[in-house]
Amino acid sequence: MRSRSESDVHLAGYRGGEPDLPSSDQGAVALLVVVFLLVLIGVGSLVIDLGALLHERRQLQNGADGAAFAVAIDCAHGSCVAPLSMASTYATSNAADGYASVDEVCGRGPGLLVCATQPAHTTGPVGYVKVSTSTLNAPGEEPSRSVHFLLSPLLNVAKLDQTVHASAVVAWGTPSTALTIPLLLSKCIFNPAWFGADGAVNFPVTPIRISLNESQACGSGWPSGFDFIADPSGNCSIQRVTITSGSAALPAGQEGNLPQCRQVIKQTYDLGRTLTVPVMYSRTKAGAGSEYFVDGFASIVLCGYAIGGGYTATNCPTVCTGAVNDYRLCGYFKTATLTDGDLGSGTDYGTRILKAVG
Repeated sequence: MRSRSESDVHLAGYRGGEPDLPSSDQGAVALLVVVFLLVLIGVGSLVIDLGALLHERRQLQNGADGAAFAVAIDCAHGSCVAPLSMASTYATSNAADGYASVDEVCGRGPGLLVCATQPAHTTGPVGYVKVSTSTLNAPGEEPSRSVHFLLSPLLNVAKLDQTVHASAVVAWGTPSTALTIPLLLSKCIFNPAWFGADGAVNFPVTPIRISLNESQACGSGWPSGFDFIADPSGNCSIQRVTITSGSAALPAGQEGNLPQCRQVIKQTYDLGRTLTVPVMYSRTKAGAGSEYFVDGFASIVLCGYAIGGGYTATNCPTVCTGAVNDYRLCGYFKTATLTDGDLGSGTDYGTRILKAVG
């Protein structure tokens, strides 16, 4: 009998160098593969389809925000023209496929329908607008008002298609806080006839001459036509002025701020920028140590100035002429809309602020 060498030994359970697996183990592997595939499909459906929902919501929210601000800007000064059409334009322009439904445009303002339920944080402002948007697909797509899911139907949950909704509320009113240079105007300049009971403002189309001296037609006892408030930096820098309980006391600073503010006024004139400044209605006394009381904000575009130190320019009628020592500003009052500041209950001088409140 010959002995078998190692090469002759047949290793039980191996064929061709690969192990023989019991049929029960092969079935377990196949089951694990199926389970993993289902898990991957489930995770994929969550990632892709949830992502589609979030993407749709972001587009609708952007559209609602843009529409609400656009309508509020139009309504804030007394004329709210075709708010639904304007809202639809902004809603669809923010949709990737160019389709979005505007379900509601309501609020408190001229031309706006009253909302069935008043939104929060809208009791104090002059007015507000609410815009609601939702999913709308291109014509012929079904379902027409739902986001289409790609993978969820594979898990037999085809009914997961959803309509996404979004809304935005923007309020407007007179500002209680605004960023200004340290310049203020006198209340006596403003004619009550310029302001309508419905919030409309009709400023004259001719420029107004505002004198630093009290000799202008404001009547005795009124503060100067304009003046400067103290600026701790000494640079005529932008500062935040706040009206507290309808008035604010601001320290006078004419002598300290005039040289520094000359250059600021010149730049504002050269660039045609709008100046938004506080309006003073009283002062504690004349001269050093005086404080001015303000009750609102006004906006003006300068067409001329004469403020000493060689700072003189004009691009408006002769209304801006005057004595050499009569410092003056000349310009056109205008309505203006701010977004930096806070809503309040100040006097309306044609400057409004918009705030997103919902």
